[in-house]
Amino acid sequence: MLRTFVHVQAVTNADVDKMLATVRDDPEDALLVDLALKMRADAIITRDKDFPETNAIRVHDCAGFFSWLEAEKGISYGEIALSAAL
Repeated sequence: MLRTFVHVQAVTNADVDKMLATVRDDPEDALLVDLALKMRADAIITRDKDFPETNAIRVHDCAGFFSWLEAEKGISYGEIALSAAL
């Protein structure tokens, strides 16, 4: 069930080169945005209060993500036992 929401994107040498050449203030944030766009993610979820807003993709904190998930996708968050998720 969790793999429905979580996707992993490999970082390539080209991704790192692009990050290192960026003129953005925070190269790591630039890399996350680029990877999220590359994998066609619905959103970036972060606890980084300084993460830049972008028109290209939604950026949420954890609470905002769960609110969005319920409002837009009709999915309510509830805790599940770890053994049930495996």
